[in-house]
Amino acid sequence: MMAQLTARVRGGAAAAVDPSVRFADRGTFFPWRPRRADADKTMMMYAGAVQAALAVSAFLAASPSTRPVVAAAVAGAIANILKLNKIFPPSNSEDASPAARSQGAKNMGRGLLLAVIATFVGCAAVFTVPDTLSSLVGLTMPVAFYEGEKLLLAVGATAANWGMTAFFR
Repeated sequence: MMAQLTARVRGGAAAAVDPSVRFADRGTFFPWRPRRADADKTMMMYAGAVQAALAVSAFLAASPSTRPVVAAAVAGAIANILKLNKIFPPSNSEDASPAARSQGAKNMGRGLLLAVIATFVGCAAVFTVPDTLSSLVGLTMPVAFYEGEKLLLAVGATAANWGMTAFFR
């Protein structure tokens, strides 16, 4: 390892340096964080259509509820799991490694985590953060802001879940 590092410092034989040594100074602090991975066009379109339908149903409901928020999280989880299964396909063959056999469970857990993160971020971005900032500054939000809480939460959750499905893994 010392010879490889010395060769790297001198500038010669850079291709011979092992990748584990070459990138040793780039530690991963949050290995579970969402990473950028664009979905294919059909996945984006279907996920967007489902999330848009949930947002529209929140606006058309006779009495607003948080059902579209929960439905957006469930739809986001399903779409994330399908996307992850395309990126990291699970294996059911007998000669597959244990890591390859457990990939399906990993995909499910990560898809659920992505949906929960997106739902909380979407709800916080459209309702909690504006409300908190206005109270910190000493301003009062309009009454319509509080009356439309469930609609705002539905819009935030659907938009964030679509964004998470479309652009992250």
